[in-house]
Amino acid sequence: MEKESESRRNSGRGEFLSFFLGGEEFAFSLREVKEIVEMLEITPVPKAENFVAGLINLRGAIVPVIFLRKRLGLSEVEPTKDTVIIIVEKEKRLVGLIVDRIGEVLRFAKEEITSLPPVFESQIDLAYCQGIAKREEHQVPLINLEKILTVS
Repeated sequence: MEKESESRRNSGRGEFLSFFLGGEEFAFSLREVKEIVEMLEITPVPKAENFVAGLINLRGAIVPVIFLRKRLGLSEVEPTKDTVIIIVEKEKRLVGLIVDRIGEVLRFAKEEITSLPPVFESQIDLAYCQGIAKREEHQVPLINLEKILTVS
């Protein structure tokens, strides 16, 4: 009975992994995260898009890696000890996303997630966002992984 009430309380809530690029916090669905790894040696791929860092060998699996800063139109910075690669799975494919540092798991109710205000929809830096999660003073852009991983 207690499990049922807990399940009911959590229905309608989404879990998101937050991360930072510079001083800005972003998040995406925790369901798509497979693991977080420290920076590994990245093999460059000739003639790849400028946001593609290259390939890593993750326990025998070859995984493409994206500079998330570049993909979002932010300036490039040197990796630090906090820089990590978030391994996500989309359509049964693994992809690594380089972020400046990891945040925490955030839980937002459906009512706390809104679409982008029209004034921001055309902003280049928010083109890959699917909405904003907000609670009191805390507002976090939610990244649309499908758009991030699609080369147009």
